[in-house]
Amino acid sequence: MPIITEDKMHKYDPAAFAFTSVKGEVTEAMRFDWKRDKIDDAKKRAIYDAKSYDDFTSRVKGCTLKPIHKNDFNAPPKYAFNRQGASGTSSEGALPYSRSAPSGATTAAVVRAGAAAAAAAAVGSAAFKLKTGRELERELRRRDTAVEKAELLASLDGDVCARLFARELDAEVLRQMLLILEEAGAPGAGRQLLKDLAFRCPNQTSMASTFLTPQERGVAARLLARDPAGDEDEDVRICAAMSVPPGAVAVAAALAAASRADNEEEQQPDAPADPTLETPPAAAAEAAAVAPPASVGFSCQDMD
Repeated sequence: MPIITEDKMHKYDPAAFAFTSVKGEVTEAMRFDWKRDKIDDAKKRAIYDAKSYDDFTSRVKGCTLKPIHKNDFNAPPKYAFNRQGASGTSSEGALPYSRSAPSGATTAAVVRAGAAAAAAAAVGSAAFKLKTGRELERELRRRDTAVEKAELLASLDGDVCARLFARELDAEVLRQMLLILEEAGAPGAGRQLLKDLAFRCPNQTSMASTFLTPQERGVAARLLARDPAGDEDEDVRICAAMSVPPGAVAVAAALAAASRADNEEEQQPDAPADPTLETPPAAAAEAAAVAPPASVGFSCQDMD
């Protein structure tokens, strides 16, 4: 009869007890039980449905994988990998693939100019490769700042807008574009994009604008009021496509002009005060008392 060795009973010691290790063991045990049940269920289903042994093994091996839904394709990433590579610097502060690069102001200027040119080329190529509005939404989520997103929207011309929104324009995408353009504040970019949407795909824009709130329509009015119109009919057609009253653009322009006037008044320094006009009576009397008497204009001949 084999002798079964048993673990020695240990006395509970609160000082030596670690809750983290026990929690990890319980988590691993739960994971093991869950995986065993999933594999067992997959085997039982594959017995009746599998057409070959390869199909049977594929179903068993993939039973623990998480299924992907259609909404997961447009969802933002949960983790941000390779942050140092995205920033363009290594852990030692040097440029990647050039650890022996010379340091100095000239090198830094060349690197900045090359990075700016590469970013502009990347933005243009990214806009050219887009095919649908979903791809545009994913491309916007990949960019971190509103300035980068506004640069991508500014690279969209009329032909690209007509291709992206040939079937439909999602109301959420339209709302994001309005908010990005207002936050970035790029001159002319907001009006140009709204003009391309209203002129090249008016039906899709009108359908999407019906889902906008009054606040979001106010954002569109402020974007139109920020830059002057090219002709008289431009604002009318854009307002009709965006479901914005034309009077809202005039009101937004008046508010913007008043705000600029207030800012200019606050930035102008106060004019120096004129001491002759603002001298108090008491000080004037004191100055007159201290000052010597004025000389009388006469000559010696008058004394004779």
